[in-house]
Amino acid sequence: MRYLVPILGCLLASLNSAAQADDLWQPFVLSRTGPTLQPGQVAVETGAGYNGLPQNRTARLDDSYQGSSWLSSSVGVTKGIEISGTVGISQVPSRGWGLADARAEVRFKLLERPFGLPLNVAASAGYQRDWQEHNAAEAALLLSSEVGRLRFVANVRAAHYFHGNRDSLDVFATAGAAVRVTPWLQGGVEYLGEELEGVTGADVDVGPGGRHFVGPSTTVLIPGSALRLNMTAGPLFTPIGSSLLVRGSLGYVF
Repeated sequence: MRYLVPILGCLLASLNSAAQADDLWQPFVLSRTGPTLQPGQVAVETGAGYNGLPQNRTARLDDSYQGSSWLSSSVGVTKGIEISGTVGISQVPSRGWGLADARAEVRFKLLERPFGLPLNVAASAGYQRDWQEHNAAEAALLLSSEVGRLRFVANVRAAHYFHGNRDSLDVFATAGAAVRVTPWLQGGVEYLGEELEGVTGADVDVGPGGRHFVGPSTTVLIPGSALRLNMTAGPLFTPIGSSLLVRGSLGYVF
């Protein structure tokens, strides 16, 4: 019995340490969390993806390409505010690989643990330009939560394109749930629902039904460094069929 007490103490200390780990910058592949960078802190991310069913005229920029890659950078402006910029280099239809699109975004924290709940509420606003030279304004609500080893995230985004023959408002959502298996490994599942206005048959861009993805995801923190690797893969369901979606990124916080 006298050996059991220190063993239980060590176990509880380990669990508490895992639960109180520092905020991880963008721990999911498809969803964004609220600002975690300190003022003046910089993070960079590069990634690539494969889309088995590319479709034009959707709000997510890389939906148009079978192969895509990107480079982005985020900077902490003040406590609770980040700005981010992204440039896409992708397999542009009829042109091949090259400069494809760009977007800029500001993320700001709204509420942190309201009423003592394990919930963070943030929002973002941005502007993007796709390979067809169509411009859009975008806004999002970003929800995230941590309960012990568990992480949850949900985003709802809306984009308005300033061009005719486009949906007046494109709506898409992402969600994820994960568990920190070890201090350097996170495993879970992610969901992506696009063109949600198409669920009711009102979609102009890609037709009724929208686009939906669900698949396992993992995040690996490289031991002894500030590098993190995210990856997800799974089935993609669209009005024209189903295929595979793969997406991964490598991030570093300075």
